Amino acid sequence: MLSLLTKPLITKLNSPLTRVSLRYASKKAGGQSNNGRTSWPKSRGLKKGNWEAVKKNDILVTQKGTKFHPGENTILSKDFTIHSKIDGYMVVHRQLIYHNPRHKPSLRWRKYIHVVKEKPKESTHMLDIR
Repeated sequence: MLSLLTKPLITKLNSPLTRVSLRYASKKAGGQSNNGRTSWPKSRGLKKGNWEAVKKNDILVTQKGTKFHPGENTILSKDFTIHSKIDGYMVVHRQLIYHNPRHKPSLRWRKYIHVVKEKPKESTHMLDIR
């Protein structure tokens, strides 16, 4: 009687439907993943204010591309950072230009960074950036 009970159990365990394959984890489970890979902020933008005193070789603007263009007494470096050439005061100036990308003419404001030697005595609201 014992042989009758064990024989069907063995055939059921050896059938292809009841075979179990085991997989082992390649990494330990749990914890925080490191897939985000976020970077630190770059702190781009104006480093000095309008009519603020600057020294020679001071960084005036850090930027990606030419959001600000170099004006008088300034240098544009290869990473688009604008430096001052002389001691003086930084001025931000806007100029209306004719822009023609792919035959679609338009007027655009272009922002320039200048360094002047002396601060003017009268009010200069026209040179402020908007």
